[in-house]
Amino acid sequence: MKEQGIRLLLWTGVLSMMAVIFIFSAQPGAESDMLTQAAAMPIAELIAAAKNGVDEAFVLHIYHILGTLLRKAAHVAEYAILGLMLRLLCRRYGIVRIWLPLLCGIAYGASDEIHQIFVPGRLGAFSDVLIDSLGVLIGVSLVSVAVRIRRKHCAHHQ
Repeated sequence: MKEQGIRLLLWTGVLSMMAVIFIFSAQPGAESDMLTQAAAMPIAELIAAAKNGVDEAFVLHIYHILGTLLRKAAHVAEYAILGLMLRLLCRRYGIVRIWLPLLCGIAYGASDEIHQIFVPGRLGAFSDVLIDSLGVLIGVSLVSVAVRIRRKHCAHHQ
């Protein structure tokens, strides 16, 4: 019964993360841009204030750089969480190879970019599939590293 509960929890986590990613991707471009602006503009303004006397063009330049970095970091973070949960779920079913959770996460990232083609003001980008794939790889790798550390720790204490 305990194993079924853990599997259910992991399935819920995987499907919830996929839903979160889908919901963010379904936001029209203008709505997505407002989220980016809310996060990036205050930071750009702080940088501008620290530089004393910079013009508005400089603030906008910093804003665009920060906005891009924040968006890409969000992609990596979302997909790292997804990759981590996919890897844990696969391990619960006895699948110890990393290719299945990697493939599932990358396929979801590709499907998400295709989905964005149909959202007003958004576009799907192959570069984002690569960034999503990096996130999946990070998440899957974190579980693999944690398992190795745990094995060494357990072997050391026996």
